[in-house]
Amino acid sequence: MVIKRMMETMLEYEYSRQETTRRKNDKERFINCLLYEDMSKKELQSMAGALGYSDGMRIPVSISLPGDSPEVRETAERLTRGSGGRDDIFVTDRAGKILIFKSYSEPLKGFFENYKFFMGEYLGRFLRYVAENNVPCKICVGSVQDSMVNYKYGYQHCLWLEKEIDSPKHSIFFYDYLDEYLKQQLPFLELHKVFEVFAKQYSESFKKLYIEHIGALNENNYSMQESSKRLYIHKNTLAFRLDKIKSQLGLNPIQNARDRELVNYLLYYLKEIS
Repeated sequence: MVIKRMMETMLEYEYSRQETTRRKNDKERFINCLLYEDMSKKELQSMAGALGYSDGMRIPVSISLPGDSPEVRETAERLTRGSGGRDDIFVTDRAGKILIFKSYSEPLKGFFENYKFFMGEYLGRFLRYVAENNVPCKICVGSVQDSMVNYKYGYQHCLWLEKEIDSPKHSIFFYDYLDEYLKQQLPFLELHKVFEVFAKQYSESFKKLYIEHIGALNENNYSMQESSKRLYIHKNTLAFRLDKIKSQLGLNPIQNARDRELVNYLLYYLKEIS
C-alpha cells in the first residue's frame, strides 16, 4: 500500500507538472498568435477558449519597468493581478514588458469621459506603490478593442506611445495623442506636395518663430494665457507675434477651426524638415 500510494503521488505530480508545462506552452503560443500573427477570429477564439479566455471588449495596458528588478516586477504583477478580474489577460511581450488586456464591460456610452477613471481605479494600488517608492515606470494605455483578432492593434498603439511620447506622467493614454499618431501615419510625401512651395518662401527666422509659437499654442489648446506662460513671454507679446504669423498666412487659427487644422499640419511639416 505504501509503494502504491508513493507511485500514485509520483504519477499525479508528474501529470500536474506536464499539464502546467503544456498550459504554459499553449499560452505562449496563444500570445504569439494574438500579438504578432495574422490569425482568423475562429482560430484565436478556439485557442483562447482552451485557456479559459472569452472574447470581448478589452483595453490594453503596457507597463515598462526599470532595468532588471525582480522585486519591482513581482510587486507590479501582484498588484495589477490583485486589482483585476478573471476575464483580464496577463502576458509578457517579447521586450519583457508587462501587458494586460483589461476587460471592459461598461457601456460605450460616455466612454471617453469615463475610461480614465476606470483605468485609474484599476491601477490605483500599483500607482500608489510607484509614488511611495519613487519607482520610474511608464504605463501606456492603448485603444479599446472588442475582438481578439483586433487586440494586436491596441497593443501596437501601446508600443507607439512607449516609443514616441515623452511625458512626465506615469500614465499616458493613446486617445490623448490621436492627432500625433494619425499625422505619423500620413505619408510625408503628401505633406511635401501640399506645403513645399510655402516652405521655400518663408525665411528661416519666420519658420523658427512659427514652430516655437504655433507649437506652444497647439500644446495648450490655443489658449493665449497658457501658451504665453509656456513661452515665458507676456500675453500681449504673444498676440503681437501671432499677428505677424496670421498676416503672413492669411489664416486665423484662434477663431477658425479649419484654419487651425491647416496651421497644425503646416507646423508638423516644418518641424519635420527643420
